[in-house]
Amino acid sequence: MTGYAEQRERADDLSGKVVDVISKPFTLPDIRKAVARALAA
Repeated sequence: MTGYAEQRERADDLSGKVVDVISKPFTLPDIRKAVARALAA
């Protein structure tokens, strides 16, 4: 989770490992759903 361009560029290297992206603002239920999807993948 970052708002800085340099960190976002580094995060692009993780694209093969990223299951989901959650935009801010997010809620606890949003996080729970994303974790459930990641665990199911």
